[in-house]
Amino acid sequence: METAKISPQFHVVIPKKLRTALKLSPGQRVQVVVYGDRIEMIPLRKISEI
Repeated sequence: METAKISPQFHVVIPKKLRTALKLSPGQRVQVVVYGDRIEMIPLRKISEI
């Protein structure tokens, strides 16, 4: 399990291990969903990438 820290500006850095595994890139958008007391980030992809 990876962890991340919230900066004073509320920025969160996604750990490199996860960025690589999910093939995330700078500027890519994610959908943010709240489930009770947890936050999920779902990478948005172009239909051509799926």
